[in-house]
Amino acid sequence: MNRVLFLAVLLAISLKNNAQAKKQTIPSTINKVTVFTQGAQVERSATVAVPQGTSQIVISELSPDLEEKSIQVNLPADFTLLSVTRQVNNLRLQAHLEETEALAAEQKKLEQQLAKEKNNETVYNEEKAMLGKNQVVTGDNGLKAADLKEALDLQRSRLSEVMAKLLEIKNNQVELTEQIEKINRQLGRFSAHNLPPTSDIILNVQTKNPASGKLTLTYMVKNAGWIPAYDIRVKDINNPINLVYKANVFQTCGEEWKNVKLALSSGSPEESNTKPTLSPWYLRNFRSVDDLNMALRSQVTVNGEVSGVVTDGTTSQPMPGVTVRVKGRTIGTTTDAQGRFKLQQPAGNNLLEFSYIGYERQELSPASAAFVYMIPITTSLNETVVVSNGITNELQGKVAGITSSSQRAIAKKVDPIK
Repeated sequence: MNRVLFLAVLLAISLKNNAQAKKQTIPSTINKVTVFTQGAQVERSATVAVPQGTSQIVISELSPDLEEKSIQVNLPADFTLLSVTRQVNNLRLQAHLEETEALAAEQKKLEQQLAKEKNNETVYNEEKAMLGKNQVVTGDNGLKAADLKEALDLQRSRLSEVMAKLLEIKNNQVELTEQIEKINRQLGRFSAHNLPPTSDIILNVQTKNPASGKLTLTYMVKNAGWIPAYDIRVKDINNPINLVYKANVFQTCGEEWKNVKLALSSGSPEESNTKPTLSPWYLRNFRSVDDLNMALRSQVTVNGEVSGVVTDGTTSQPMPGVTVRVKGRTIGTTTDAQGRFKLQQPAGNNLLEFSYIGYERQELSPASAAFVYMIPITTSLNETVVVSNGITNELQGKVAGITSSSQRAIAKKVDPIK
């Protein structure tokens, strides 16, 4: 029985150590960053070595604003990627709080030492004042020369000790004050830089044999971009203008881009790669350039969400209740009171169908669905009403105001109903 229990304990310890060995946190470095006008794509690389079987790889210290659905992982051929997940890591914030508490405790200790030195300074100043008031004189006091010399030597010796001690106390106070001010500056920097949490990407991989290699990780971050800037230089009116095109790059994504390859792009990663279907534009439906750019930026997001506005093609008024659905799918929605819609688009090249009673059905690609103009149906109703004995009236009971007569034939042209 004891032998079985001993083997079970050994097996549990072995499994625990094996599980701990298969989970590893690896460092990564940023190699390249592609900065768009809104957002950026970060490319990282890391070296990984795993044992046989299933392993968990944690890549930490990433931007808290990375978009999970934009994560792409490239592994060596020996690796099989099982899953990719992202989780928030508050350890850096916890370490920041612990360091702040340690500095505050050190500051309190130094302040107590400074108060003690100030008390010692007060005591020695009082003794210095007493020695100054205790003057020894000859004459009426009847002191002998030898006694007077001994008293003066004692007073001088003690006063010298007091003055030296006061100087030491003063130096200690200056040193303690400088240390306290240094800690105050550190605490001020910590309070000014409110550290956000970071992100961890967890990769579950599987290998048939122990393997190692280089992995590449790419993801999108939101709080980054660049703004074009121009530098115009001219020597005089007789020389041509030298126009320099520059870019002001900004990022607040919580990562340090140091010694990385930086590429600028005027495109947008949120735009679809499918060829758009051009729809007619009506002159009466004016849209400013800012509105169009805003619609195009928010039209197809990274997570596949499509949005747009549906309006009447003749009045430019928003149309609520328009049915919007993915062609050939059951995914659909309707426009709200402002004619706006938002729809989750499945993967693949899909078309969107727009339908409303009395309007022509339209089929557009998601890239062309920022502004949708519904065209009214303009067909006319031209009917001739013939009423006679034995002849069925086609419009009797179907159109209001039309009745039949059995006394004589009537031929009447009905005005077109538009």
